[in-house]
Amino acid sequence: MRLAIVVAALVAAVTASPHPWAEAQFETVIATTTAPSSSIHTRRPNATGTGRHNPHKEPTPTFKLGCDCAKPIIPVDQFTPAEKCEFEYGAAMGCYFRAQGGCPSPTLACT
Repeated sequence: MRLAIVVAALVAAVTASPHPWAEAQFETVIATTTAPSSSIHTRRPNATGTGRHNPHKEPTPTFKLGCDCAKPIIPVDQFTPAEKCEFEYGAAMGCYFRAQGGCPSPTLACT
């Protein structure tokens, strides 16, 4: 039963016109020609009329703040040198994010 339905659907799809809306509606083709204009100077279709770029340059604004951050207060003799380095790195990273890129990116250079 299913095979008969599938075969019937395939036959209907093959025999039907695949693009009935694409058939030609007119038998004749009308050819039109345009005469060249008599003026010597013709305008280009674009709005500017020239192919040159605008040489005017505006400065690109930067939204960076100054790198004026307070030094962190580190307790004396309570941290190992590695912990002290990580503490300073965290404070420098906080300053970097607060300045929105105005400070150089801190590096964790603890040995």
